[in-house]
Amino acid sequence: MKETRKIHDDALKRCRQNKLDKLQAAQQKNAEGKGEKYIEAMNYIEQYHSGRCWKTAEQARREFELLDSDPKRLKAVKEQITIRRRGFGWEDVGHYWSKDGYTYTSR
Repeated sequence: MKETRKIHDDALKRCRQNKLDKLQAAQQKNAEGKGEKYIEAMNYIEQYHSGRCWKTAEQARREFELLDSDPKRLKAVKEQITIRRRGFGWEDVGHYWSKDGYTYTSR
């Protein structure tokens, strides 16, 4: 009887340890993911504070008009939106690039 109890207790102990190990692994993975997102955000914030980001409407219009093709304009606008979304977490900015088979132009 004591032997059966010991086997049972050992099995429970292993089960608890496995559960704890899985929890710790999940927490570590979560922390690593947040660290990568933080680093990515910092890179976009640096871009915002560099000359790469258009901070005023006048500057945006001026830079936009200097671009000579629609693909370049779309890429530049996407980049400006990405800087704000990923750098500062602005979720309310953005634009559909295509919808219901229609691809929007830069104009």
